[in-house]
Amino acid sequence: MKVGRNLPCPCGSGKKYKNCCDARNSTPEKTGIDILFMQAQKAHSEGRLLEAQALYASILSREPNNPEATHFQGLLAHQTGKSQLALSLVERSLSLRPQNVHFLTNAGLIYHAVGNWKMAESSYRKLTKLSPSDEKAWHNLGHALVQLENTDEAVEAFRQAASLSKSDSAPYTDLAVRLIHRGQPGDMEEAVGCSKKAISLSPNKADGYNNLAVALGLLQRRDEAVRAAQMAIQLSPQASQPWLNLARIHVLSGDVDSALKAYEKGAELAPDVDLFYSSVANTLTMVGKFDDAMAFFKLVYERNPKDLGALGRFIRYHKFHGVQDQLLVKARASVDASKDEDAGVVVLCFTLGMILDKMGQYAQAFDYYARGNRIRAQDLQFDRESNSRHIDSIIQKYGASTIVSLRVFGNPSEAPIIIVGMPRSGTTLTEQIIAAHPMVAGGGERDFWYKADSLETALDKNLLASIGKACLNDMASIPNADKALKMTDKLPDNFMRVGLIHTVFPNARIIHVRRHPVDNCLSIFFQNFGAHHPYAYGLEDLAHYRRGYERLMHHWREVMPANRYFEFNYEDLVADQEGMSRKLIEFCGLPWDDTCLNYHQNEQTIRTASLWQVRQKIYTTSVERWRYYEPYIKPLMALLEETPVV
Repeated sequence: MKVGRNLPCPCGSGKKYKNCCDARNSTPEKTGIDILFMQAQKAHSEGRLLEAQALYASILSREPNNPEATHFQGLLAHQTGKSQLALSLVERSLSLRPQNVHFLTNAGLIYHAVGNWKMAESSYRKLTKLSPSDEKAWHNLGHALVQLENTDEAVEAFRQAASLSKSDSAPYTDLAVRLIHRGQPGDMEEAVGCSKKAISLSPNKADGYNNLAVALGLLQRRDEAVRAAQMAIQLSPQASQPWLNLARIHVLSGDVDSALKAYEKGAELAPDVDLFYSSVANTLTMVGKFDDAMAFFKLVYERNPKDLGALGRFIRYHKFHGVQDQLLVKARASVDASKDEDAGVVVLCFTLGMILDKMGQYAQAFDYYARGNRIRAQDLQFDRESNSRHIDSIIQKYGASTIVSLRVFGNPSEAPIIIVGMPRSGTTLTEQIIAAHPMVAGGGERDFWYKADSLETALDKNLLASIGKACLNDMASIPNADKALKMTDKLPDNFMRVGLIHTVFPNARIIHVRRHPVDNCLSIFFQNFGAHHPYAYGLEDLAHYRRGYERLMHHWREVMPANRYFEFNYEDLVADQEGMSRKLIEFCGLPWDDTCLNYHQNEQTIRTASLWQVRQKIYTTSVERWRYYEPYIKPLMALLEETPVV
């Protein structure tokens, strides 16, 4: 059998046979090997694997270092489930031909299949250097990087794949997913564009609409998000994910009734019904229906009795009668027998800390809190020096003269009410009191100023105008904003952006909520925050962060006009609810309304760590709670002498 000189070379190089292996010094032996390889390839492609194996072996008996036979024998081994043999053969073929793009592609796919993501990444990276216009290589590299939790580089790989794609929607879909997952400033807007491109390439696939719905929902473009989710449901009527997305969109916009209906429909279709039960429970807690929520958390726990996280979420709202309650004893035994790396152990530690704190078992409560924090801190790193430099840069950037010179270009609107402070300082309670006023729409924790502050551009007249317009558009999406005179934004760490906010909106009211430094830090330590609060899991880090906060707030106190900047102590609100509430409403430029005293009856959706407390009347147990924990919190005690009285 003679190999045609104009046919593709059997070595897999992609060249014609006459320009590749035939161009070498040919011998009868070499020609015979080429014929055997062609026969082996034919048998392999037709599924006659035993015959193909025998032919590859025959070639290697004559030429042990034949790279093609070695490589394809490796592929055959992979097809027959012999992964380790496959890898050794493929790696050997690459040692013989390290720059063969076909070998690298197949090696990456095999590493991918066996879950060796580091080696898959290495193969795909080499491939992108050898063939930079290979869309699949970039796309596969992105998947490997996702598995390695290297989100930023995965985004770049998917971006490159998308830029090379002419008809495949998959790179755009995967890029949108990673952007949504990452959530950095500008990511949601880019995810919207990617999703629309994916839809244009594959209009009958639900994935594009699913991603579009999520991104639009996070941008609080509710009507567009709902339409996208409904299109996904129409295209994939038996899938549960579009219903879950639709429910979450309704939650983000505060429409809890619609959210629960969507969850109910999704639960009928869900292969993982526990996800829907948990989502329903979380939604119910946001509107203060804790007993109903606990019933759903209980269902999830009963279906997963060994899941420590499910147990923690169930007992969080359970009414215990004492430390000997059998459910509490069981929960403590479960977490005490667990390893730090066990799933759900952190959730259960924080929950047990909360329960025992309420029971007055402070030493035991602190032990559980300390363990939960220690485990969380293993995955997070707080850079104290970087934080200090950041505070320095803010103070330098927004000096008194700079603020005065810039605010003349600001937007004259008096609609925004910005509430700032440390986390767990009383910002949620403050917003609930103000948002209970019939002329105010409560916006909750909005990320607008975080995004605006991330713009690496010098502030000028045009940029200030642009930010102001964008902010008012963002606030217009707050439920009932069209009927309100003012809207609130209570993201606590906007205390770092007071200067920016005031220059953009010189007539906005900015309210700073202060709390006793040790009580405040202890409350943060007792809360299972996410990765956005890396300082929260160590007492020394907390003390450092608090000092930086005090330093910055002292600066704002010096440069902000008193008629636009109001500070008060959380403890004063607890001691005299009506008196302080009246001061708050007066500062906001609003007439007094008695509904502000019944804030706990406000039906506004709450998505912060304070959702339980603000559904109750003001309680005093949070004041001077630190005294119960004084023996365990030495790093925080120095704050008592350092913090100025305001």
